Amino acid sequence: MLFRKVLLLSKEKYLCARNKTAADTSMKRILLFILLIPSLLSAQDTISGAVAAGGQILAGNFRTYGFNASTDWNGRHLKHNWDIAPMFRYTNNSGVLREREFYSTESYFYRFSPNAKVLVFSEQEHSWLRKTLFRGNLGVGLSYKFIHSKLLTIEASEAILPDFYLSLTIVKRDNFAIRPSTRLKIRIESYPLRFETINMVQPEILGWELSGHYALIDQRDNINFRSITTLDIAIKKGFSVGGRLDFIYQTYPHLVATNIQPYDLSFVFYLKYSLHAFITK
Repeated sequence: MLFRKVLLLSKEKYLCARNKTAADTSMKRILLFILLIPSLLSAQDTISGAVAAGGQILAGNFRTYGFNASTDWNGRHLKHNWDIAPMFRYTNNSGVLREREFYSTESYFYRFSPNAKVLVFSEQEHSWLRKTLFRGNLGVGLSYKFIHSKLLTIEASEAILPDFYLSLTIVKRDNFAIRPSTRLKIRIESYPLRFETINMVQPEILGWELSGHYALIDQRDNINFRSITTLDIAIKKGFSVGGRLDFIYQTYPHLVATNIQPYDLSFVFYLKYSLHAFITK
């Protein structure tokens, strides 16, 4: 009987000791997690996004009004970052489709020095206005940040792009071209204002038609230039209003159909909502 009591007492002490050990282990894990939070935060990715919608005034091939929507998502890390920025424009006047425009850019940067990055860049475009069924490219290059401060950022990049173009005209005039893509980005920011202009020129090095006799295309007839200038005004946390001026100059759609003007100019006014999130590695 005495032996049984001793055995039960020993078992009870063992269970208490085991529970205490488990509790101590759990507490140590919690304390360790709390101590690791700063290092985890320093290793996390920052994901930022913005969604904007509004109206637009168009000049160029048509003088009309329409709808515009755009979004921009990007991720930032110590060594690399990415950006996806699609936009959509639509205009239908009295049952006549004037615009159904889609344009998107995707970028990936790998930083190998404080101001220099390797760049992977891509574009996709569809334009009812310029009779473009699809234009797309993908290339690699370098990006360099000349000035980077809280007030002013100036960054330039250069990439080489294989570029495909599929026409939307009855007589097909598809083409393939090799292009250099030179982009200059300037941003001036002082709360609540942010001004940004992105200018990109893409001349042709070599291009030929994919339809018919595979004829070479004159460089003057296959130039792309695009300028996007934005003024953004923060009105409350997460929300802003602004205006964007888009200028597009493309000579090849004019070669395909001479009634298409090579340039288009649009002014967009919008309401935008921005958000930020953190993803811990």
